[in-house]
Amino acid sequence: YLRFLDLFNLKFTTRKRIIASIKSFYTYLFKQDEFENLKLDKDIRIELKGTKEDVSLPRPIKFNLIEKIINEFKKSNQENWIKKRNIALVKFAYGCGLRIQEMLSINFEMIPKNQTKVEIEILGKGNKVRKVPIISKVLQSIYEYINSCPFNFKSDSPLFLGKNKKRLNPRIFQRDLAEIRKKLNLDNNVTPHALRHSFATHMLEGGAEIRVIQKLLGHRSIKSTQAYTEVTEEHMKKVREKFHKEF
Repeated sequence: YLRFLDLFNLKFTTRKRIIASIKSFYTYLFKQDEFENLKLDKDIRIELKGTKEDVSLPRPIKFNLIEKIINEFKKSNQENWIKKRNIALVKFAYGCGLRIQEMLSINFEMIPKNQTKVEIEILGKGNKVRKVPIISKVLQSIYEYINSCPFNFKSDSPLFLGKNKKRLNPRIFQRDLAEIRKKLNLDNNVTPHALRHSFATHMLEGGAEIRVIQKLLGHRSIKSTQAYTEVTEEHMKKVREKFHKEF
């Protein structure tokens, strides 16, 4: 059966789920004392192994495309405060390398109210808190959104709101970005999470240390961050091939 699956060139995660299901089924049989009835020579769970894990490299968005996305949001037919909200989210994700859930979990009281304190505490995966600096352009876009928002903010109010005055559903921003993507005829990889990838990749290309990027992204393991080095190495290879002639 597993050889048959090889014909479909399945992803590692898909194959892993299938093997886990088979193991669970055999575990059930073992608990039900069905192994003798099946006349199995051995417990095949020991030999069930997955294939080598696929390395899915991040696909960053070029900076000029991010600018186009922001400009397209400005031209959209949405209400002014929604335009500014979406622009703030794009700049926040790209400027600080945040996950969409991390941004949407922020409350109003957590945003710096002046330029003297330019960092924010982010609650990441595993309830791990990290401090992330906010550059002035990102902070300014958040101020512009707050000032244009028709709702009154309390200290414990969600920062990013939907039309229902409640915390913004991530699918709403994903949908809005997808519409912009279609208008600009961009690849499907242009997603909120790709903005986070772009932050890390462009930081590396600009000379930032990988340990610094690991801390900013909130990665527990340096291995997660090292995926971006492969992206930048590929980028450098393309640049060399384009501008440097071989002997």
